[in-house]
Amino acid sequence: MCHKMEKTSLDSIKFPEFGNSIESNNLKDSKKADSSENLNMQNPKKKPHKNQKNIANDIITINDDAIFIADSHTQENRDSLVLKLNNLSNIPSQIFLVGDISNMLIGGIKSSVATNKNLIDSLHTLSQKSQLIYFEGNHDFDLEPILPNIKKIPRISQPILANYKNNNILLAHGDLFLDAKYEIYIRILTSKKTISFLRILDIVSCGKIYAFIRKKVENKKIKLPYNADSIIKSRIQSYRNYLKSQNLSIDMIIEGHFHIGKIAKNKDFTYIALSSFYYDETAFNIKNNCFSVI
Repeated sequence: MCHKMEKTSLDSIKFPEFGNSIESNNLKDSKKADSSENLNMQNPKKKPHKNQKNIANDIITINDDAIFIADSHTQENRDSLVLKLNNLSNIPSQIFLVGDISNMLIGGIKSSVATNKNLIDSLHTLSQKSQLIYFEGNHDFDLEPILPNIKKIPRISQPILANYKNNNILLAHGDLFLDAKYEIYIRILTSKKTISFLRILDIVSCGKIYAFIRKKVENKKIKLPYNADSIIKSRIQSYRNYLKSQNLSIDMIIEGHFHIGKIAKNKDFTYIALSSFYYDETAFNIKNNCFSVI
């Protein structure tokens, strides 16, 4: 299903009913549909507040053939994303990697880089032909040392503002605006001090400690949400609060992390919860003013 992007009103979308004031569409189903629906996007009335701190100053321009891939959780013996990237018949000019592309990748740790060699090599090769923009997730971070030709968006800079044909879009991996406990955990985990400590442990243990942790992560089941609709409602409200605090008006939000694969619209913006590549091996595509699943 191709949803056309225009600059009038959102009222023409006819998705299956979702909640009281939100309508949604499953991204997986849209891959198989033959019909198309208009998606009319509101013209933004507000600009980013000059004092806002959470959105990067450089607004990313989304190209007309961009694709978005999220949550592939690539690891040894699970490299379907690497195979897909290595065998793209038509390489787009721009690829957004929306976090958790690897199941465990910490750029400053030698053992982590070694176990992700196939993925890193594939991204290096692809970056010579396409602009790659990598949003660090909660499974992959500190990527600056290992991906020099790829634009990295650390978690602390997310969400970022992007523009597609005069439509303002917020992009993020998605593990934002959660509870305080998670925020403390993820900030400690991704801090320079923690990464330096893990790097030393990796060296003195000859990679054994990292291998033990990696095994624990790999054995943990990657789940689909059982309460996707509830998560979407919560995410929309969280972004409303964020946008109000930033004095910002946008047309669309695109994020991963939750493995949902749905589109939801409300009176303020369209919310797109990307599906997990780990589960359905699909990407989200924008082309010729339409977005679809490929």
